[in-house]
Amino acid sequence: MATKSTIKKNTTNKGKAATRVDATKVKTSSKAKAPAKKKTAAKRKTSSKSAKVTTIRAHVDIGWGNRLFIRGNGAGLKWEIGQEMDWSDGNWTWSTANANGEGIEFKFLINDEVWSEGGNLVISSGESYTTTPEF
Repeated sequence: MATKSTIKKNTTNKGKAATRVDATKVKTSSKAKAPAKKKTAAKRKTSSKSAKVTTIRAHVDIGWGNRLFIRGNGAGLKWEIGQEMDWSDGNWTWSTANANGEGIEFKFLINDEVWSEGGNLVISSGESYTTTPEF
């Protein structure tokens, strides 16, 4: 850990003070640490501004080897190209913290090619939505 260095002040010939560090009394460490108070304050700021997570789940069997995608408008979704959803515990899931208060309009696709039946679905930011789409 770093210890306080000894600082000596000398007066130059023009009357200005110059500082010199006595290097023999300085110990250095390979690990630099920020003060604990600053780290704690940064964590509090981040957690207080944490965005709400929006989650969309599709409970559907699309067959072995197929993947489910989502396309839409809002929160980074686009109608031109889909984002692959995650498979876990019998559900396909897509989540985002980037909705920023905007609504999300979306639709599902098998292998980013075959659209689900019916109209577009809409969800507000920060909500969770589970559906069983039909193809």
